[in-house]
Amino acid sequence: MATKLNTLQENSTIRFTLINGNLPVAVQGSTALNDEEYSIEFHCEHEITIERMCQIACKLLNVNNGFYQLTMDDVILDDNEMSLDAIDSDSTNIQLRLVCKAVINSLITYENKTITLPCNKETLVSIVLDQACSAFCITKEDTYVYELYALDADQAQIDSSMTVDDICRFFPAMQTAIPLLMKKKKILKKH
Repeated sequence: MATKLNTLQENSTIRFTLINGNLPVAVQGSTALNDEEYSIEFHCEHEITIERMCQIACKLLNVNNGFYQLTMDDVILDDNEMSLDAIDSDSTNIQLRLVCKAVINSLITYENKTITLPCNKETLVSIVLDQACSAFCITKEDTYVYELYALDADQAQIDSSMTVDDICRFFPAMQTAIPLLMKKKKILKKH
């Protein structure tokens, strides 16, 4: 499935530079997000770094750059300063895979749909909620209307100032998939 530009976050910035001619290397990036395959393609110079390619791919796929890394033929490309030229100076077509390196995932259910968001123990719940709202196509202005609940025995409400580590205490030790429920707050109307 190709990623459409209208799926990007409203605060995303992509700078395009008009050039006279085609850039020599076509980079195809793919990843699996919430059980669906996504792919992107962009053209670049051989001098582009691994770090920059990862940033571009993450921005175009609307995922958090801090939780993803690039692989090529199942080999992790972990030298961020390495350029495409160092990998294969003759290639004009590069196939890369964007893989999640997070050890914890939030499984967020909203209106009978569940998404997976990578996180770490230090991630704030407010950030998880913002990302969930974005994934469920809820505008940034309306995020304050939603709240998260732990899908534990008590369905405890989660405060947005908590961290993922705080939420992990509701679940058995060493659980790496944290199930959460997103609900719209009940707002009382004044008469």
